Amino acid sequence: MGVAQGAREEFETAVHSMIDRWLADRDFVSRDEFESVRLMAQRAREENAALEARLAELEKSKKE
Repeated sequence: MGVAQGAREEFETAVHSMIDRWLADRDFVSRDEFESVRLMAQRAREENAALEARLAELEKSKKE
């Protein structure tokens, strides 16, 4: 029974390693990396919106 359990664990480890290598070769990103980039993009959009509003105010005051 112990030998079968050891073989099963070794097989699972080998399969996990193969899957990890396959995913790494495909340039997939982890959930953490995806969330980090998503947050950076969200902050950039918010900053862009703030800058657009500021520019509109400056252009409005220049016309007056």
